[in-house]
Amino acid sequence: MKRGYIQTEGLILDIRPSREKDRSIAILTPLLGKIWATARGARNIHSKFGGEIQTMNICEITLYSNGNENWTITEAKTKNTFEGIKNNLKKIKSAFKVLETLAGINEGSQYQELYEMGKKTLIDIEKKDDLETIFEVFLIQFLDKVGSIPEITHCEECYTKIEFSKERDWNPLETTCQKCEEKNPMNEQKVPGKKYHDRYRKLVHFLKKNTYEDFQKIKIENADKKILSEIARKYWLCAGNEELKSTTIDIHSGLLTPVQVY
Repeated sequence: MKRGYIQTEGLILDIRPSREKDRSIAILTPLLGKIWATARGARNIHSKFGGEIQTMNICEITLYSNGNENWTITEAKTKNTFEGIKNNLKKIKSAFKVLETLAGINEGSQYQELYEMGKKTLIDIEKKDDLETIFEVFLIQFLDKVGSIPEITHCEECYTKIEFSKERDWNPLETTCQKCEEKNPMNEQKVPGKKYHDRYRKLVHFLKKNTYEDFQKIKIENADKKILSEIARKYWLCAGNEELKSTTIDIHSGLLTPVQVY
């Protein structure tokens, strides 16, 4: 990587102390993926970064690289602070689950789609109240983008399309069609776990390709939303991730505005 400056939009994922007066900032950008950058002097009370670089903010950021993938923030201007989230404890919890999920992205990867997805999800959380569903739609799309959801529309053994069936039960981790399962019963034993009606496979496939707004147009019961959440959690854990910790949020002094509990 060459020395020089680059300007990019970025979502602030995390902020940590660094040295006596600096802060280390985790930023998700559409140009560079996830990076860590130093904001020099950001811990000073009169720092130019004080009102700009806060967790969850979207900023226009100027970065300097020394050529060794070490980034320094030279300028930052806030574009969206999501005050509608930061003033509502329930919305903060949902938003932090999004940030925690995005923070798991490998550094240096190109993730334009994931950046736009995260940004849009935070906008939905700020404007709408169906918080759990918004997050589950985001999580399934995130896992699909990073390759953590197995093939669910075509059999990995015979490569034929798996048609939707009203009679068939579906294990979210299975990757073979019913004919291949019948030919080799050991296939079913390879993927033990709870099974669901096959319509949930169709729903997961729909969510991989469509937005939360599209999902709202589907008639779906609360019980179905709970099962969708269960399936998303299964994919998350099977990808080797730990449980998300953001069900309770440690609000760092000065990073978020005071909250109201509704």
